[in-house]
Amino acid sequence: MTQEDMAIKLDCGVEAVSRLERGTVLSTIPRLIEIAEVLGVPFNELIGVSSDIPSDQALHITRMLEKLNPSDRLLVLGFVEQLVKRLSS
Repeated sequence: MTQEDMAIKLDCGVEAVSRLERGTVLSTIPRLIEIAEVLGVPFNELIGVSSDIPSDQALHITRMLEKLNPSDRLLVLGFVEQLVKRLSS
């Protein structure tokens, strides 16, 4: 979806969408609810994706992994383990 599409659906200007996307302005809760509706995602999932709380991030990763078959999940887990080892040392 383009910024123009989002702006039309939110009834605002493209620049307003751009500022939200870049994080130069903070959105209100009602606007975030509208964005979630436009994107077709639950509000709490939209907020959780941007959260820096490890449990929220783990939930996001879990939802992505659920889309994979078991062997691909193991492959991703191996990559994550290697990254954590490298980044934590």
